[in-house]
Amino acid sequence: MSNQAESVKTVSVIIATAGNSNRAESLKAAISSIEQQETITARIVVVFNGPNVSADLFADISRMPGVDVKVLSTANLPSALNFGRQCVETDYFCFLDDDDVYLPHALEVRCRALSQNVHIDVVTTNGQVKSADATVTLLPDELAVETAPMEELLRQNWLPSCGGLYRASTVGDEYFRRDTKYFEWTMTAFLLAFDRKVMYLNDSTFIINETSDSLSASIEYLEAYPQVLNKMLEFPVKRTIRTVIRERKSNALHAVSVAHHERGNNRKAWWFHLRSLMCPGGVRFFAYSRHLFFRLPVGD
Repeated sequence: MSNQAESVKTVSVIIATAGNSNRAESLKAAISSIEQQETITARIVVVFNGPNVSADLFADISRMPGVDVKVLSTANLPSALNFGRQCVETDYFCFLDDDDVYLPHALEVRCRALSQNVHIDVVTTNGQVKSADATVTLLPDELAVETAPMEELLRQNWLPSCGGLYRASTVGDEYFRRDTKYFEWTMTAFLLAFDRKVMYLNDSTFIINETSDSLSASIEYLEAYPQVLNKMLEFPVKRTIRTVIRERKSNALHAVSVAHHERGNNRKAWWFHLRSLMCPGGVRFFAYSRHLFFRLPVGD
């Protein structure tokens, strides 16, 4: 960026939040991490969504200079993210969860990458995941995202929620329209890999604060993954990618079957098990049938 006045017009950071009072400190920390960015001054868009927004927190955030507050009455994270994208009036935009933070150089690194590579639509970066026990690096040092984005995505999602920066002129709100609250970033990464150019930088630019109430622990989360894979199969991807997606679907259905079996839901366990057998490569799960017939512990 040539000067700060230019950077003010360049990047928007969208934070979607339910605005509960127990999120007050983390939301303010997230905003602070944007305000402390080196050389870049961002437009901050906070989208409060749902019926449980704290009036005190809403008032506090509304009084912050440089923060544009939006409101959605429905509690829906994907809708809030999409609405935030629709509010973008800058050259670039990105997202930050209300309990995560950017490292000081995050926006500078990303903005430089997009400004110097005009053929790139999205730059995605590495970061840290912090739990009560440890802090670990999220992604590998090297990912072939530019040359093989689909293949890399099917190994590991290279687009963490707070890891990307998007070129507004080529990445519209259609990349953030979802009918599920799970795997929204995996599907966004798939859509981008399908028809946009992506660059990966092994620069640590964010910290994800892992919490004990993660959505990934739920049975609904597991059941959502096969649905996401079904949506991917609606696209005209090449045959090798389609084969891998179908294999992932078989694995995902088997995982749901096991989860239901462990919870004593044998009818649902059978239903997902039979679906897994019908997928390419699903025959490898045939021996698992005996667990459902005899209600054996999964580990046996």
